Amino acid sequence: MTFYSAKSTALVLGAGGLAGMAYHVGVLRALETFGFAPNDCDLIIGTSAGAVIGGYLRKDYTVNDLYGMAVSGNGKNMPKVLNRAGKNPVESLPRLVGSLFVASQSLLKLNADKYANTLLEKLPAGAFWLGDGKVKLELDLGQDWPKNKFWAVSQDFANGKRFVFGHDNDKQVSICDGISASIAIPGIYPPYLYDGRYYVDGGAYSTSNLDLAVTSGYTSIVAIVPMAFDPLRAPNATQRLFRSFAVRPLSKELHLAKSNAIKVTMFRPSSAICELQGINLMKSDNLAAVESAAFDETIMMVNSGRISNVFAA
Repeated sequence: MTFYSAKSTALVLGAGGLAGMAYHVGVLRALETFGFAPNDCDLIIGTSAGAVIGGYLRKDYTVNDLYGMAVSGNGKNMPKVLNRAGKNPVESLPRLVGSLFVASQSLLKLNADKYANTLLEKLPAGAFWLGDGKVKLELDLGQDWPKNKFWAVSQDFANGKRFVFGHDNDKQVSICDGISASIAIPGIYPPYLYDGRYYVDGGAYSTSNLDLAVTSGYTSIVAIVPMAFDPLRAPNATQRLFRSFAVRPLSKELHLAKSNAIKVTMFRPSSAICELQGINLMKSDNLAAVESAAFDETIMMVNSGRISNVFAA
């Protein structure tokens, strides 16, 4: 079997923290053994962790490069990406209040254009800084947006609307700006300021954002969604509850694709991988195990014929 990448194929890479990046690498590494070349897809849509993976792919990094960076030695080659912002209780308390405000607004998606920016300018937010992670992005990827189509999904903090870097902006944008906005996890990292507006992680809108490919006319979609789960191998009740935030919008997006007769090849973690990922998707002690399990399960799914609709004999 060989995978065919039609000109109209969109690759959708979902959110999921460090564990999500490891899952992406495992799935993509397995698909490459069947001839799939992710960078040959006409469009790559990345949300949060998926934006990081997609950005590196569009900058001609290989899946093996990503393995060495994000998985090998449980991410030992990655810079520390959770650098505590508050050094003492005096600094931490207002930051906690600001973080709660950011998390609440990101979830509720209120139209807060009149006061959001003013509050953020006066009240610090974000328990952590990306630190050397941002430096690495700039060194590895440069500033130029990729020539091949790449969309990095974020959410406008003030109004809760989705904003897609590389698509919605009407002027040239830095790839590091787009990715930095897409990974600004509400409450964890500060909202990202770009062109006078603040943006948060695109996963606050949807951890998959698959509907963007549907409404843009792509006839074949390959989607990797680390925060959802495989309904045929569902996890325990705790994991299902935790992942319901991802599953609800994804279900609507899949219904939209079906109603438009668009083929979607979906990769979601099984119960075993959900357990390996855990609840804290930013921990790094299981990344190699997550990647290996994702690789094995993807090989199994292809060989069993579960995703034969986008494979050619």
